Amino acid sequence: MKTKQFTIILLFLIISVFLPGIALAYEDVYVISGLPYSTHATVTEQNMDVYRFTVSQSGQIEAVIRPGSSDDDPDLYVWDVTAGSCVGSSYNGAGETDSVVFDAIAGHTYEVRVQGFDGGTSGIDVIS
Repeated sequence: MKTKQFTIILLFLIISVFLPGIALAYEDVYVISGLPYSTHATVTEQNMDVYRFTVSQSGQIEAVIRPGSSDDDPDLYVWDVTAGSCVGSSYNGAGETDSVVFDAIAGHTYEVRVQGFDGGTSGIDVIS
């Protein structure tokens, strides 16, 4: 019984600690010092741009991605880094705006992760 418990704990640690770091390839990581934040970026399929910020007050935040053209297809993922969980994602089709509204918790660090399904230029807004 102890061997089985040890194996389950070890497997959990491998999955939760090591695999997420291997699976993600960050192209650029930007630390945002204040909201609202807006920029334009080129994202690719192989890598993702990450916009990281820490919230000083609890409240709703919206992350929006607008494709630069009708051919561009960026995908949006929002992570609560402090809690270690995804708080929302949006991956509409080419030329369509993606957005996620989430309840932010004061003191938590969040990442807005943008990955280009077909690459291209996108407008990225993080609005509090």
